[in-house]
Formats: sequence, C-alpha cells, structure tokens
Amino acid sequence: MDYRIVFVVLAVSLLVGGCVSQNVEVNITGNQSANLTSPPSGPFDCGASMNCLIEKSNSCALSKATVSQPVNFFGAIINTTSYFQINGTDQGKCLFYIKTLNISLRYDDQTVQQLLKSGVTMAQIRETEKNASENAEKSGVLMDDVCRFEQKDLTNLLTRWAVGNFSSNDYKNAECTGKVFGTTAKQNCTKNSDCGANELCNMATGECLKYIVVNETG
Repeated sequence: MDYRIVFVVLAVSLLVGGCVSQNVEVNITGNQSANLTSPPSGPFDCGASMNCLIEKSNSCALSKATVSQPVNFFGAIINTTSYFQINGTDQGKCLFYIKTLNISLRYDDQTVQQLLKSGVTMAQIRETEKNASENAEKSGVLMDDVCRFEQKDLTNLLTRWAVGNFSSNDYKNAECTGKVFGTTAKQNCTKNSDCGANELCNMATGECLKYIVVNETG
C-alpha cells in the first residue's frame, strides 16, 4: 500500500483535532446548539458569512453561521462540516459552541494519477478515501464542545479561521468542556447558575459540564 494512503488517515485526525496549522474546512450548519443563553427568537443566522460571525463576536451577540472550506492537505482534500454558535456572555466572557457534524476525504486529481502510476488501483483509492472518512468520524476527535473566550480572543480566532489559519494554539487559555476536552456531567440545569464552580450549563442536554483551561500560559 502506498505510504501516502496511511499518512492521509493520520492527517485527517490531526486537522480535525486542531493540531496542525493548516486550512480546515469548517462547515457550520443545522440547529445543533449549546444554546446557553438563547432568547425565544434564537440566534442570529449569519448564513455562510464568517465575516458576519466575526462582527457578532465583537459584542458576543447570540449568532450562528454555516461555512464550507475544503482543505488540500498534501494531495488529500479534507472536507469538515461543523456548526458554530456564539452564545452570549458568561462571567464577562464569550461562550462559543463548536460541533463537528461530518468529515469526508478525497484525493486531488494529481495524487490519484500518482497513486495509479505506483500500482494502486482506482478501487483501492476509493476504498481508502471511504475508510479514511469513516475512521475520522469514529476517531473521537470530532468536536462537540463549548468554550469560554475573552471577547478579543474569540474575534481574533474567528478572523484567523476565516482565512484558513488554524493552529494548536487556537484554544490557548480558553475554558472548554465537551467531547474533545472532557466533561463531568450532571442533569437538570437550565442556566449556568444551576451548576457548580468551573461548570457551564449545556441547555441542549440539560447537563452541567466541567470546563478545563486549555494551554494555560505558565
């Protein structure tokens, strides 16, 4: 099997986990939402505009957006679909919810031709693309997390993401909880004040989730 096939499976996990400073497709859709401070009218829908979400982040205004941005990572085109929502403020910081909905992968035409010339069949290429997509979905690196950011840090983060600049420092000093960052949960909360110290209420599930500080400077 060509070494590039093995490499690309690893690349998918790295990109989705935010450990590689590369462009990542962030497609933000649907009604999945932490909805921590949602009024009856619901979040402002920015549609496909990251610039709109950036503008809303200046005041931590309740808002959501859907953005699609495929990434060519050394010949592998990785498409990630995610949902982002700004959920107002808590303790003077912006609440930001992130949910990865799905991932798909395909090779670009040049890489396909190189693989074919190396003896890999088209059937093997398509099977590898399918397996890489499925493995990424099952890997546990798909986000379903809520983070608390200083307002300027969230605005800077979204501004970088809008131009495809992703880094392992994206969550530096953010207070995050959820699938990727880890949780301890209890039921029956409807607002943050129902939860204990260092916990946030996820209204979507009614759980108090313990947050952690990510990459704290020290």
